[in-house]
Amino acid sequence: MIESDYPTASEYFSLMRSSDRDMEELIEYFKQQQEEVLICVFGDHQPVLEDDFYEELFAENGKSEQENLFNQYKTPFWIWANYDMEEQEEVEISLNYLGGLLFEAAGLPESPYMQYLSEVREEYPVLTINGYKDAEGTLHTLEELPDKLKEYERIQYYIVYDGGFDDQY
Repeated sequence: MIESDYPTASEYFSLMRSSDRDMEELIEYFKQQQEEVLICVFGDHQPVLEDDFYEELFAENGKSEQENLFNQYKTPFWIWANYDMEEQEEVEISLNYLGGLLFEAAGLPESPYMQYLSEVREEYPVLTINGYKDAEGTLHTLEELPDKLKEYERIQYYIVYDGGFDDQY
């Protein structure tokens, strides 16, 4: 059994309810501000709960093991602004693209790297350690990466280990 930060799912949901109330208070505060404010809320992982919780949640839902694995690690996000901006619903992207999406929402200019990520996101909106989804929503394993994702992998390696990014991307 996985060690949990929460003794029970019930306690987790109680704390989540409290967080929702605090978030509502924060939003109400920023609604009153004159300066433009953009808030992004996301989670980097699902809560660590008892194994039984996820087994029951995904039991007999008719989805493949790979889909259930993706869903277990999927986390919601939302972007709010105290000014008019285009609404989007059910956007499914991986965390590596969230910064670019925020820049788009704020109307800020994108760096060459963010522009490159936007191109990759159009073809492969979800990319995780468990696989990736293409633009049609089809799940794939990481066993055979398409050329675009191999290129992205090389660029990521270059950024992390060689400390740079060339404007050609």
